[in-house]
Amino acid sequence: ARYLFEKQFHNNIARLLAHFPPDHVTHTGQRFWIEHKMCPHVLQFDSSDKTHLDFIVAASNLIAYVYDIPKIVDRHEIIQQLNQNPMVKFQVKTIVTDDDDDDLKSNAYDGFEGETVSKIDAILSQLPKVDELLNLIVQPHDLKLEDDFNFQLDYIVAATNLRAENYGIETVERIEVKRIAGRIIPAIVTTTTVVAGLMSLEMYKISEVYERLTNKKVADHVRSLILEIGCDDLQGNEIEDVPYVNYIFR
Repeated sequence: ARYLFEKQFHNNIARLLAHFPPDHVTHTGQRFWIEHKMCPHVLQFDSSDKTHLDFIVAASNLIAYVYDIPKIVDRHEIIQQLNQNPMVKFQVKTIVTDDDDDDLKSNAYDGFEGETVSKIDAILSQLPKVDELLNLIVQPHDLKLEDDFNFQLDYIVAATNLRAENYGIETVERIEVKRIAGRIIPAIVTTTTVVAGLMSLEMYKISEVYERLTNKKVADHVRSLILEIGCDDLQGNEIEDVPYVNYIFR
């Protein structure tokens, strides 16, 4: 749980800022962090911070449930465990990047880019043998937000507010997080259905122009379409030129 906190709320952000610092300027002379791209800041773990400790308590107990390990809810005991197992200081690997969003995404989620081959081999050597896993008991979580004692909502609230702190966004109360989280699953189903429908529509277009593909632009009914999943809004932009693509049907 402590490693998860460090990775999500410190290391990934530190890596991002190392590649794109707050005052970073693109090759066009524009500031990189503007408007919709808010500049984040790293969080330094502090066991005296309630939200920080809430995350550790919830995450550790959720993991304990998965592996059928006895839960620990005594915060003093958890703090003692944290003090006895300090984190290794994170070091950002310096690389050269271009000023575009693709690099932003790849650099933000590189995962273990700083690990050397020797370190990876050492980790692999510590993995248990297959025979040692035969009696391992694992069990999945079923999301039950109405249960205030299974640590699921505690984790969601803590993770939400920690990410908000990363970006200087106002944190929210537990009841508000519970209200929003309860609507996410049906929203995911609905969005998936809409996207599947739009993909099917594009396949119809490909079928329609199959007989008359040329080296010119694709038929003029192709438009850029924006699906805003934050609200029930579907916007169709003006007709745009798109690169010619040669589809080979087999």
